[in-house]
Amino acid sequence: GILCKAYPEECRPELGTLWQRWTEQLTDQIWSVRKDAAVALGDAMEAYGQEFYQKIKVLVNDLLPSAKKQAPMTREEFKARQNDAAAHTDSQLFSCGSLAPKLKKRKDGAGRIGCSSCDVTRERQLWEATDGCIYLVAELVKRCTAEDSVVSLTDAEIRGYMEQLIDVCRVQHFPQADDLRATLWGQVPIMAEALGKQRFKRNGYLEIFTDLLFSNLESRTASQLSKHAAGQCAEDCAD
Repeated sequence: GILCKAYPEECRPELGTLWQRWTEQLTDQIWSVRKDAAVALGDAMEAYGQEFYQKIKVLVNDLLPSAKKQAPMTREEFKARQNDAAAHTDSQLFSCGSLAPKLKKRKDGAGRIGCSSCDVTRERQLWEATDGCIYLVAELVKRCTAEDSVVSLTDAEIRGYMEQLIDVCRVQHFPQADDLRATLWGQVPIMAEALGKQRFKRNGYLEIFTDLLFSNLESRTASQLSKHAAGQCAEDCAD
């Protein structure tokens, strides 16, 4: 993304490949990869303007609701699957350092790529696409409200994105829904800061989130991570 901002025309012939990589990484199993993909897409939008924003808009509309299609699962079933080695074996592995495919270590020590030759991985989950889109929406709000932004969003457009966020983050039918809400609460203060906290409160953006925010704080079954994130969000937005 940074390279596209610095050399937009030189990178343009490779945009198709870059788009494929970024959108794949936006749904990755690792949260930091999803977050970095959102940042890269935001950088590319600044490089290519309205043309690239329209592609991101379609992407968000397609992927953001994905968590609603996540298969139902209880916490007990989730824990059992985590401890089932057969469910995580014989899939393609990637190095956490280079994202290159890992190779099995040979007995002579040759053929090593990355930090280990682990035999455990898992398939991507639908909720992870939603999680990546939460980071991406925050990037859009942050970048499209800056004074020098190449793409501007109206209050109605911003509200539309936020209402989509809160709608999908109400899901409760699988354990990782708490992870979605933790991500959301981490991004709300960032969006509030980008809009300006007075505008965020005056234009009704805060009210979009308050119902779910306090519900998360008061829940007896929510994860401690999501409750902590909700509390930090409330504190940040109250300043």
